[in-house]
Amino acid sequence: MVISILRKPSAKGATLSTRHVDGRQFCFEVEDVVRGPSETKVYSKTAIPTGTYRLRITTSNRYCLLPGSALGSDGVSGTASRVAFDKLFLLIEQAVTNNESITLTTN
Repeated sequence: MVISILRKPSAKGATLSTRHVDGRQFCFEVEDVVRGPSETKVYSKTAIPTGTYRLRITTSNRYCLLPGSALGSDGVSGTASRVAFDKLFLLIEQAVTNNESITLTTN
């Protein structure tokens, strides 16, 4: 399974992106602002650094990604977050059960 986060430029203190699963758009997402390439990651203030990561199920308070089924009226928030999260987590659990490799790529 390949999960991709395709980001738009940060605005209003947040970064809006679309999340794709195996090449198909799955949901919208809101996360912290993207830091510059020479800037240090700031805990709870900046987005996941650009790169490719092996995904595993664990409890973490390191990153905040807020999935949403649709965009909010302000253009920088998501709606129906729990619905989007539950659908995504189900796909991830199925991939784990099937011993599939799961990667997350951010731009």
